[in-house]
Amino acid sequence: MMHLRNPSLRAAFGIGFCILFVFIGTFTYVDFVLVREPLSLSPMTLGLVYLVFLPSVITTPFAGVTVQQLGTRPTFWISLAIAGLGPLLLLLPNFPGTLLGLTLIGVGTFLAQAAATGFVGRPQPHTAARQAGSISLRIFSAASSAASCSGDCSIASDGRPASAGLRSPWPSRPRFRSG
Repeated sequence: MMHLRNPSLRAAFGIGFCILFVFIGTFTYVDFVLVREPLSLSPMTLGLVYLVFLPSVITTPFAGVTVQQLGTRPTFWISLAIAGLGPLLLLLPNFPGTLLGLTLIGVGTFLAQAAATGFVGRPQPHTAARQAGSISLRIFSAASSAASCSGDCSIASDGRPASAGLRSPWPSRPRFRSG
């Protein structure tokens, strides 16, 4: 319980919770948005969308270097700023904007999660670091569960995406036949 009394660790646990909540919530429910108008992606194209994780996998190892050069707090803020642009781009009714938004969410959340995980174990002695790491994994798992259960809130009642706490400008209109 001493870890929960440490304000820095509590902040890292909270940031980690929020990061995974956004990440899991977004990628669990984005499929429902991508298969509807105006994008109407085919199943094959929908599967290829998940290639947006490649930049995340490539950039995540640089989180440690960034923390060493800038410090943990600036790394968090930069990572969260990158991830924060993503949901705004998801509001655009075009495929390139959606792909860029998902990529930014992935890169920003992966970087921030790596920084949070590294921070949790760093100031602690070996045994305490394992305990803090265990607590962070439990909190991050709770975030994943909460996000997967509450992600349907990102779909507005009229079927439009309501990402980033905003109503989407995508019109919810029926298809009209010409002629």
